[in-house]
Amino acid sequence: MSQKVFAKIAFSIAIAGLLGCAKADYYERLPVGPLSTLSADNDLEISEGQQKEMPIKLTADADKDVVVHWRIKSEKYDVNKRFKTSEGSTTLKSGQREIHISVAAADVDGIRQGDQGYTIELTTDDGGTSVATLTLKDVNTDDSAGNPKNRIRPTPNGGHDREMQFDILGQGSQSLVKVLLVIDNSYSMKLKQKQLADGIRSIAKSLIGKDLQFFLYTTSNDHDEDGRYDKRTTEVIKGRRSLHAPFQDRKLIIRKDMPEQEFEAAVMNLQKNILELGHIGSKNESALCSLQNILREKDARKKILAKGDDALIFILSDTDDHANDVPVGDCGGTVSSRKIISSLDTLLGRGHYGVTAVISQQAANRGHQCGNLILDEGTQYVSLVKASPTPAQIFSICAKDYSEALETVNVFSRQSNVNEFKLNMQIGERVIVVELLRKGGAAELTEEQFEVRKDILRISQKHLQAGDRIRVVIRRR
Repeated sequence: MSQKVFAKIAFSIAIAGLLGCAKADYYERLPVGPLSTLSADNDLEISEGQQKEMPIKLTADADKDVVVHWRIKSEKYDVNKRFKTSEGSTTLKSGQREIHISVAAADVDGIRQGDQGYTIELTTDDGGTSVATLTLKDVNTDDSAGNPKNRIRPTPNGGHDREMQFDILGQGSQSLVKVLLVIDNSYSMKLKQKQLADGIRSIAKSLIGKDLQFFLYTTSNDHDEDGRYDKRTTEVIKGRRSLHAPFQDRKLIIRKDMPEQEFEAAVMNLQKNILELGHIGSKNESALCSLQNILREKDARKKILAKGDDALIFILSDTDDHANDVPVGDCGGTVSSRKIISSLDTLLGRGHYGVTAVISQQAANRGHQCGNLILDEGTQYVSLVKASPTPAQIFSICAKDYSEALETVNVFSRQSNVNEFKLNMQIGERVIVVELLRKGGAAELTEEQFEVRKDILRISQKHLQAGDRIRVVIRRR
């Protein structure tokens, strides 16, 4: 390209300089050569890991064919580390005012400096020189504001895969764990209820920093006749009475950000409610019956469990379940430990619940002084606990306190910590790969180890390690 052609280009270096000043935080400009200008819209962009053909427009037509050499330059960044192709040559045809260059940016995940600014220097063999601006989008932050990695690539079937990557730090959130205390309220449980209340006090400090909501249920109503309930309880389940947060007292919630004074008040209130459950229930005690009614509840005002909830079921009883002696209608149909597990799997999903029981069972009671307490195998409750996911455990009703058993609340709360990542999914997109990038290689998660709900990717903390990075591939259908 001759000096004459370059002289005809109307756009001045001053305008290009203004563009440079507007983005001073993102890139720097290099000194230009002889007077030479480009079209005002040559503010080019490319994302990390992307290969792209980019047009560079002049403001006047070439008067002859000329070879134009291009080169990406920077005084601040190492160009060779950030671009697979950083220079080349192309021909500007006579009568044209646009050239095309093909640039390939490297995928450098270790760089977290936001968008980087470069110049594309154009030269001709006869001394013509001009400079275009190029911004390399760092897809680790995308726009220097902490947005996630988001890369689009073609798929063999003509669609597109979109890739995102997340750092775990700052992304995690903890779900509210719902703790269902199903407590035997027969006469023999008078002291056991006090032990449970005392046990909650003894582990209270370990619950600080957790998000827990307690729901209290009994294994039977106060009388054999249906429909007769203590005045201070709420009739929410036929044949069962309840003291639980949505209806009785909303202070049965412990929040991780609670001031200490409020936390102490919440623990005391929980103890008070346990002691007020009473011990004049009928002889037909059945935690399974209560659980089935809870799981089958249709009334939105009374329903406490929903898909995706994390729930720990804690049973306290000195006898086996007597569901077979309870009218079928009171339990919403026939009931068994197998049915309860199946319902929990369907409603919450494996890994989102656990069952712990403090019961009278020979194996658990060994080593404890049980007095005149009749020992039984606790067949239904044992089956329920053994069929549930971790931290399923059985503890002895004969223990002096139930602090060890209640520690499962703390354990389950830790295991239920969930990291959530917003995917910004569009209609027709689905997640096809979730991978953990860690030292020593990548580990792909199975569909049982993550879930996508309402545009949010959820991964339990128990699947993650310090330093992990999440890679997600989203496919357009």
